[in-house]
Parts: sequence; C-alpha cells; structure tokens
Amino acid sequence: MNKPAFMPRSILGADRTEAGALLKPEGLLPGTPDLLAYARRIMARKWLVMAITVATIVAGVLAIQSMTPVFEATATVLIEDTRNEIVQIRDVYSGTSGGRDHFTTQSEFIDSRNVAERVIKQLDLMEHPDFDPRQGKPSLVSGAISWVRGLFQGDVEEAPLSERDLLNSVVRTFSANLVVTPLRATQLVKVRFSSPDPVLAAEIANAIVDAYIAADMDARYAVAQQAHLWLSEHVAILRQNLTASELALQGYRDRKGLIDKDSAAQGGAARELETIMQRLVEARVRRSQAEQQFNQIRGRSVAVNESAPAVLANPSVARAREVLAEARRRMADASMRYGPSHPQYQAAETDLVSAETGLQSAVEAVTRSIAKEFETARAVERSLERELADSRGVIQEQNRDEFELATYEQEVATNRQLYETFLARLKETNIVSDIQSPVARMIDRAVPPSIPAKPAKRPLLLAFGVVGLVLGIASALLVYRLDDSLSSVDEVEDVLSVPVISVLPRVKGNQLRNVHRMLVKHPESGFSEAIRTARSAVRLATLGANGSSVIMVTSSLPDEGKSTIALNMALAQARVSSTLLIECDIRRPTHAQLLGQPPGMAGLTDCLKGTASAEDCIFHPRGSKLDCLAAGRDLDAPQELLLSKDFAELLRGFRSQYEMIFIDTPPVALVSDAVTLAEQSDGVILTVKAHATSRRLVQRSLQQLARVSTPLIGVVLNQLDVKRARRYYGEYGVYDANGYGGYRRTDDAA
Repeated sequence: MNKPAFMPRSILGADRTEAGALLKPEGLLPGTPDLLAYARRIMARKWLVMAITVATIVAGVLAIQSMTPVFEATATVLIEDTRNEIVQIRDVYSGTSGGRDHFTTQSEFIDSRNVAERVIKQLDLMEHPDFDPRQGKPSLVSGAISWVRGLFQGDVEEAPLSERDLLNSVVRTFSANLVVTPLRATQLVKVRFSSPDPVLAAEIANAIVDAYIAADMDARYAVAQQAHLWLSEHVAILRQNLTASELALQGYRDRKGLIDKDSAAQGGAARELETIMQRLVEARVRRSQAEQQFNQIRGRSVAVNESAPAVLANPSVARAREVLAEARRRMADASMRYGPSHPQYQAAETDLVSAETGLQSAVEAVTRSIAKEFETARAVERSLERELADSRGVIQEQNRDEFELATYEQEVATNRQLYETFLARLKETNIVSDIQSPVARMIDRAVPPSIPAKPAKRPLLLAFGVVGLVLGIASALLVYRLDDSLSSVDEVEDVLSVPVISVLPRVKGNQLRNVHRMLVKHPESGFSEAIRTARSAVRLATLGANGSSVIMVTSSLPDEGKSTIALNMALAQARVSSTLLIECDIRRPTHAQLLGQPPGMAGLTDCLKGTASAEDCIFHPRGSKLDCLAAGRDLDAPQELLLSKDFAELLRGFRSQYEMIFIDTPPVALVSDAVTLAEQSDGVILTVKAHATSRRLVQRSLQQLARVSTPLIGVVLNQLDVKRARRYYGEYGVYDANGYGGYRRTDDAA
C-alpha cells in the first residue's frame, strides 16, 4: 500500500522551537518567568484566592476580638547633666558624665532589675493577678506542656513557688511590659508601661520614674559615704607622710649647710658660668670669622691678596683702588692727547705710580691687620675655655648637692599636694553626703490612657489580609501545579511539542443535543468554524497526496469527543469531496445511534464477516453527502477483525472510491486497536479533552502512536472553556458564537 507524500512534519511539529522563538517577545530570555502567565493562572482561580483571603481575614478578626486589650501609659523624664569629681577623676561615685553615653546609661538604669524590684515591692505587684503566675490563666504553650508532662509523669503535684522564684517571674513579666526610649538629640527619656488596666499602667509608669530617682540618690549617697571613709583613712596616712618628708628635707639642709635652692642655684657661680659660656660662644664666632679671613690671605703674594674678599671689603683698600682707577683713567687720557715728554703726560704717569704704591701699601696693612686679629681672637677663645673648665668643677660639685636636695623637696611637694587634694575632697564629700541633687526630674506624669495600644486592629487586619492573599495566590499556583490536565493551546504545544490544528469550544444548552451534527445544524457557530479549521489543517497535510487519504481520529480516553469530531470533520469534508466515515470503535459503537439509524443495522463487522456487502451497509446522514459505515452488529473479536486481510482489502477498495476516508478508532490508552489502525492510515489526529485529560496519559498515547511511521497531523483541543481561556490563558477566543461565525453569517460551502 502506497501512502501519499505528506507535507514534512517539521512544518507542523519538529520546528516548533524555532517558530516559538520567533514569536517570543523581544528581550524575553530563556528561563525568564512569564509574569503574565502567572497572573492568568492566578485569575483562573480567583475565587479560590478570594475565599482563602476572606477566610484568613475572618480568622484574623476572630483572633483580634479574642485578644485582651492592652493600654500603654507614658511618663517623660529629663536626665540632668550633673557631674561630681573626686581626686580629679570624674564621676567615680556619681556615675554621671556629660556625653551621650551618660543618657544611654541612665536609660538602662531605668530598665534595671533594681528599679523593677523597688516598684514591685512598692505597689505590691507580687499579689496582683496580672503579675502573679499563681493567679493568672496558663498560656496555650504552658498548658500544652503541662498536659504532655501529665501524660508521661501522671498526676504529680507541683511544688509551690519559692519567694525568689515568684519574684523572678514577676520581674520578667514587669520587664516584658516596660519600654524605655531615649529621644534622639535630647535629654528626654520616654518610660512606657503596658497593662490591661489603664490606671495601673499609669501608676506603674510614674512609680518607675520615682523609684529610678530614689535609687540613684540612694546609690550616690552610699558611694559618697564609702568615699568619705576611704578619704578619711588616706588623709591621715598622707599627713604622716608629709611630716616625715619635711623633717628629712630639713635634716639634709642642715648637714650640707645649704640655703634655699633657688638662691643657690641662681647665685654667683651659676651666673658666672653662664656669662663665661656666653662669652666663649661669642669668642668662637669671632675666631671663626677671623680664621676665615686669615685663610684667604695666608701664604699668598700681595698681588693675589689684593683680590681676596676680606681685603676687597676693607674701606682703605677700596679707597686706594678708586684712586688707582682714577690715575689710570688720567694716564690713558694723557697718552691719547700728549706725548711722553709732555708735562701732563709725565704728571699722569707720576700719579699712576703713586696710586699703585698706595694700593700695595694698603693691601699689606690690611693683611697684617687680619693676621693680628686672628691671633688675638684665638688667644681670647683659649683663655675663656680654661676659665670655663675651672668654673665647671665648682658648679658640678654644687649640682650634686642640689640634685639630692631637689629629691627631698620634690617628695615634700608631692606629699603636700596629695594631702591638700584629699583634704579638699574630704570636705566636698561631706557636703555631697548632706546635699544630693537628683539625676533626673519628671517632665510629664503618665495619665491613664483611654484607647488601647494593642492589639493594633488595622495593621493586624492588613497583615492578615496580606497573608491571606499570599496564601490564596500560593494555593492557586499549587492547584495549577497539581492540575495535570491541559487547559490551553500553549500548554499543549509546550508540553507535548505537537501542533494544535484546532480548538473546539465547549458546547452548552440546546446545541449539545446536536453536537455530533453541529456542522449541519449550526454551520455559523464557533464549533463549526473550528471543525473547518481542523479540516483545513488536514487538507494542508495531505496537499501532495496522490489518490485517497485515510485520516485516523482517536483519543487517549473515552468521552473526549473523538467520535463527534470525526463525524463533524467528515461532514465538513463531504461538502468539497467524496468522503467516507468508518466507525472502527467496535467495542463502543455510537455512530448509528447519533445519526438516527435503526438499531441492529449492518456495518463494518458484517462486511468483514461476509454477511453483508459494503454497499448495503453504507448510509447517508440527513442533509449531507457523507457516506458512513457504522460498526455493525457482531462485536466479537474486534482486534482480529481489524487486523485481518479482509479489512485491508476493504480499505483498499474504499481508497479507489473516495478522496478522503476518516476512521474513528478506540482510545489509544485502553486498547491497541488504534495503533494497529494507524499503520493503515496516512495521518493521525489526536483528540484531547481540555481541563480533563492528564498530560502524562496524552504523552503515553503519543509514544504509542510514535511506534508506527504514520505522521501525526496534530491535536484537536476539545471542550475548551473559551471565555476562561480568553480571560486567563490568553487565547483569542474566536471559537465562540461571537467569533468567525459572527463575522460571516452565510454557510461556508468551501
């Protein structure tokens, strides 16, 4: 049997990846979540989301109504910037300082256990029902723990709480309801206390501030008393040390015969030594300058010394050089005007010789003066050095005595300073012990609040609403993930990687009775238009076929509408070519009944067994040119009949009579008849019921059909909720009554 040459499957299925890539929005990378798809999935289950959200809000309202209202009273405290000093060490016993650390420390002090115990004892809170664990109702957690403990340990009487344990429990409850908040960039502190009783909350808040001020004053008074005792002991010791050091100083002075240190150190010897050292420095400077000038002229001729800097700087040499320059100028002038015998010339020559002699004499005199000055300066320097050496011996002896004297004097000064300082602080401590300034003062006293601070109904309701919405969305997405059915064209093509040749909308109402002949009864409906779309896909797939084409229509499970689709596609194709519809679902035949034929009419099985001819078994539905061959009367051994040579011969004979043959087969997942018939077909159409058929089951059916070489033309998605698909899945929704049928009112004869 020669099968017709179909259009390559890549056009319909294999190249879907490339085609899909071309249709993806620009910039949508692989792996990028499709937010619109998620939104549509959530909207598809909006009632579930709304139900969970409303239920959560109702539960929140009930929970809020069951909560005990808690009132919050606030007292405002001003922390004073007071500082006390002792021995120049700040805040040893006052605990105060002037920075932000001071205010933070005081805030923590307010929240301390010391203050809490004072308030608890002052207000007798250990007997109050809100604080006494023996009177309060057990919480759910503690009650559950007690119940579980009773299951394993039996009825065991609990030991009564000790006084210390009771106090610890009350302090924990007290601290849990206390909030101390320093106000930024101020010296104010807010003291807030929460309680179901508004009057008690205000009373405790005010008592906390009073207890804090009293505790601070008591602590400072106690530390001041302790400091007073410590200072008194040390003042006595320091007084003894001062007396002993003064006696030692006076004894040393008597032994050495020393007078006051300042007059001795600054006496004649010291001043003389200082004068000698100053003169020596000046003599060394003069000697250095004279030596530099002497080095410029030492061992040189007069002509060379004439250009020495020390000689040139001498005023007499400078005047002699000016005279020589003037004589040379006149000599040059006379030599130009007169001859050697002229009196002017001879006079100028005589003046020149005299000037040169005068310059030489001046240079020699300056040279001798420089040498003499150097020798004098060096002699003075050596004399002062010897005098300094003699004076140092005397001064060093005095320094040794004065150094030891300074040690005694320093010890006396130190002991006196310590004694005076401690004595002054002792007096200050006596004053501080008598007069204590409070570390803080209350600015605003707490008043009983009229509105509860907890529970915050609006934020809690909003939180419950948000949580409910999140849970609803999560539930909707979870239901979507658990839903294994196929609900849209995109899901079919993405999951199965096969093309969808048509989408049939769900038929309701009066049209449901005529759905098997919808193309005849309601040709303008969206269902009929979808059937014509499927027929066009079949014609495109068989465009290059030579002769007749056999198209098998099947499904994965029963009741997916394969027979209805096969009937309507055959009716549509019968309008344009000779068409035969063969019912091969012998186990569950429906064509004769749907098309109004009498029960027990002969059909396919009768033809295969030879009890009736094909011409006698073929009938025509009313209002169409379609030839139909029902299943027949004898339904025994259907698979053997379909695998027989008689069926192959019968189908071969029909190929010569009809241009298109549709075969309605049993479901693929239940029996193997469909796979067997696929081998004798030229194309396969798989019907999938939307919102019902499992993806895995459809995939298994495709795997079974893939065992044969017959190409899969595509999938028909049946009974799709068009409105839901258009709203939530992005389908175009042209298959309903307002689709193509509304666009073209006349019957489609093509």
